Amino acid sequence: MPFRKNSFFNTTILTVSFIFLAIAINIISITGWLFNNNLLLSWQQNWPATVIYTSIATLIAGIAVLLFTHNKLKPLAQLLSAIVILIGLFQFG
Repeated sequence: MPFRKNSFFNTTILTVSFIFLAIAINIISITGWLFNNNLLLSWQQNWPATVIYTSIATLIAGIAVLLFTHNKLKPLAQLLSAIVILIGLFQFG
């Protein structure tokens, strides 16, 4: 049952699964940047590579969304959300 509530995250299993998928994709992209592997940076050979700051911000945002589902960890989720906003401001500023 994908729509059954998860006891730890206080949301559905489907939501948690998609959050973990987003986190995994960003970890793969960051690994590509760390090891300079073009296969991990872009899905197709002629596509542009994912920007490292975008991967880091999306990874932090995924973790923040996951933490927002747990009541005791909401202050940490708010801090991570602020870090994502700061990354965005420094990227466009």
